[in-house]
Amino acid sequence: MSEEVVEAPNKGKERRKNRIRFEWLDQFRGIVIVLFIVQTFAYMFSDIIALPPMVNHGYKYINFGDGVPKIITLIDLGQSIFIFLVGFMQAFTVMKRFQKTDSRWKVLGHVAFRALLVWVLAFLHWLIAEILDDSPGINFSGWKGFVYTGTLAVIALSGLIAGIVALIFKNGDVRFWLGFGLMICTTVLWYLIENQYWLPNPPYAIVGGEIVYASFERLPDILSSLGHVEVAIIGGAIAGWVLNADGTINDENWKKRVLPLAFGFMTLSFVSWFIQWADHHKANMSLTTMTIGFSAFMIFAFYKMQKVNFRIPILSPLGKNMLLVFLLSMVINEVVYADMVLKNFDLIGMGGWYGPILDLILAGVVPIMLMWAIVYPLHKYNIIIKISWPIRSKN
Repeated sequence: MSEEVVEAPNKGKERRKNRIRFEWLDQFRGIVIVLFIVQTFAYMFSDIIALPPMVNHGYKYINFGDGVPKIITLIDLGQSIFIFLVGFMQAFTVMKRFQKTDSRWKVLGHVAFRALLVWVLAFLHWLIAEILDDSPGINFSGWKGFVYTGTLAVIALSGLIAGIVALIFKNGDVRFWLGFGLMICTTVLWYLIENQYWLPNPPYAIVGGEIVYASFERLPDILSSLGHVEVAIIGGAIAGWVLNADGTINDENWKKRVLPLAFGFMTLSFVSWFIQWADHHKANMSLTTMTIGFSAFMIFAFYKMQKVNFRIPILSPLGKNMLLVFLLSMVINEVVYADMVLKNFDLIGMGGWYGPILDLILAGVVPIMLMWAIVYPLHKYNIIIKISWPIRSKN
C-alpha cells in the first residue's frame, strides 16, 4: 500500500487543508490536456498544415468517400479519455466525501452541484458561440449541444451518473459490470440502427385525426452520450479497485484487475471493429473499448513511472488544474489566439522554407506553453481551483 499527501505550503498558516494528491494522476491528466490542445489546433488548421496522421483527427486526415466510414487516430480518443478521468476522479471524490460525512444526500448534493455548474458553463459556451456566429439572432434548435451532446454537456452528464453509481455501489466490480452491461445494450442498438434493422414499422399515434410516426432521429446522439457515460462508470470502477478513501493505493489490484481489463478491452476493441467501424462522432463500442483499454494502460504507466522517480515537469501543472486549463484553452487558445490572432493575420501556412517551422511553433508549441505559463504559478503555490460543495466533517 502507498499514499501521497500534499502538505499546506506555508507553515503556521492553515489557509488550505492538507489534500490527498497523486503526482502520477496529475501527470496522466497533464498528457490528456496536451492531447486536447494538439487536437484542437489540428482540427482548426488541418486544411493548411501538413500534419502527421497521429496528431490529427482521422476523419480530417483522410476521407475514403461518401458512405465509407472515416478512420480514427489516437487524437479522436481525446474527449473520451477526458471523460474516463472525470469518472475516475468523481468516484474517488465520492469515496472521500462519504467517509467525511456519512450522508449520502450531502454527497449527492455535491455531485449534482458540480454537474449543474458544468452545464451552466456548457450553456454559456454555446451562447457565446451563437453570439459570435454571423447568423442573425440566436438559434435554439441546437439546444442538445449544451444539454447532452457538446463536450461540456457530456462531461456534466457523465460525471453526474458516474458519481451516482459510485455513491450507490461501493464495490468496483459492480460498477464495472453496470458500465459494461450498458455498453452491451448500446452496442446492440448501434448495430440495429447502422444495419437498418431498426423498427421497420415505427410506432405511431393519431393526433388531430392524422397519423404521427415516432421519430428516432436523436437516438444516435443519445447513444453516443451514453457511450461516454459507460466510459465514466468504468473509470469509476477502476478508481474503486485501486484507491481507498484515505489515499492509500491497492497495488495488488493493478495486477488483478486493471491490467487484465486493459488487455481485454484493447482486444475487444479490435474484435468490435469487424462489427462496427470506430467513428470520432460516435462513441460506440469500437471507440469506447479503445478508450478504456488505452486509459487503463496509461494510468498504470504513469503510476509505475512515479515508482522509479520519473516525471515530465510540464505535465503536472497542466494536470493539477485540469478542468481550469480545459476551460481556459477553449477561450484563450481557441477564441482569442487561434481565431483572433492566427486566422485574422494569416500566420499559419505562410509557405517558404520557414513556413513549416513557424507553423510548428505557433500552432504546436505556443498553445501548450501558454496554458503552462498561466497555471504554473498555481502549481508552484499548490493552488487548486475546482468545483466543490462544502461538506462538514461528521466529527
